[in-house]
Amino acid sequence: MTTPATVATPASGTSAAEAAALATRMKELLPFTHEVKMSIASKHMHKGQGHKLEPSDLEDFRVPVKTFKEYSSVMKGLNQECQNSFLSAMGIDISYTKCKVSWDQFISIYCLLKLGTATPQDYIDFMCKVMDPFNAGKVPQEQFEETLHSLFKGQFKLQGEDDENNMSADIRRDLAEKGLVTSLGQLDIEKFRAGLASGLVDINIFKSVMK
Repeated sequence: MTTPATVATPASGTSAAEAAALATRMKELLPFTHEVKMSIASKHMHKGQGHKLEPSDLEDFRVPVKTFKEYSSVMKGLNQECQNSFLSAMGIDISYTKCKVSWDQFISIYCLLKLGTATPQDYIDFMCKVMDPFNAGKVPQEQFEETLHSLFKGQFKLQGEDDENNMSADIRRDLAEKGLVTSLGQLDIEKFRAGLASGLVDINIFKSVMK
């Protein structure tokens, strides 16, 4: 049988000094009595105990990338693959555990993903980096298909449709039909960029997954 926890109180044989020490300790743990409202007591307890900024705090207002991904409204609604792709496209090294998002990077990400106020060229550059993070020029078929799948995962897919009839597969076929995919199934980034700039490829389809 579990013995219930007890609260220490002065025993009948406790000396005056021991009782006083115990009372002092209890006051430290519970610094107010039942006659005092907790809100008032708490206010007095915390008064003058504000956080003091150190010089290093004033020089670095960056946010750890892990915290940014978890709590930023910009990242909400995006699957993990999209989060990683988008942050990498902004030049943020997500593989480095101590990486932080700077203020300038946050503004750029916010304009691209949340406000939609970036320039058309900014969106084109961004999408090309998302599709070709290693600047290969020709994106291998497997990587190309995986990126499209992560971008459009769950969008406009009817129940019972297989992978060949979802949105990412439709976009892949459309890009191939427009001559932007090589005979080996690689995405030609130069042609993809030109297609976005000319309107041959509707950039709004890609912008829709950023929000």
